[in-house]
Amino acid sequence: LQSADFGHSGSWEPNLQVDASGNLWLCQGEKMYEGSEANWHLAFGHDCNPFAVDRQGTLWCDGVENPALLEIRNKTVNSWTVVGSAPKGSTASNYSHFLNVDRRNWLWRGTTEGVYVAEAAQALRGDWLHLDRSNGLPAVDTNQRSFFEDSDGSVWIGADNSVIHLSPTADFLHPKAAPNIFISAFSINGG
Repeated sequence: LQSADFGHSGSWEPNLQVDASGNLWLCQGEKMYEGSEANWHLAFGHDCNPFAVDRQGTLWCDGVENPALLEIRNKTVNSWTVVGSAPKGSTASNYSHFLNVDRRNWLWRGTTEGVYVAEAAQALRGDWLHLDRSNGLPAVDTNQRSFFEDSDGSVWIGADNSVIHLSPTADFLHPKAAPNIFISAFSINGG
């Protein structure tokens, strides 16, 4: 059994991910480490929790103190490109409860205002699909680390006292047609 001590991180729980090359990444408070077993090194010092690793090995971090989304690509050891772009319409208090990447390589970001979904290029532009009550979510205040992708590609999300199960279609982020709608009622002047 190997262990490594990264010091006290206050109230932050460590977040551990593995990239496509098998490298381990650990976010402990405001520091990101890369390594294996007892051979760890500090990759960078930035608010990095939560974070996710996509299929290309890109790390996506969304710090609580600084809600800008950071894309971090490993060019060489300890050489990084950092691009920030928070979802349009999100607020400073809208920090992430989870940040995950599914098998389609879509980023899922759970917040106090609902769920944001985007492909990498969309995320870099801040162009996220925002899911909330207006899209049919029964709850919007997501829970910490409450994202799970099932074997069929559907996703499970915890929010408030609910568990939400979504089965996104292939054109979910880029619909080919307008959705079918119907008018069930209307009112004039609030009556």
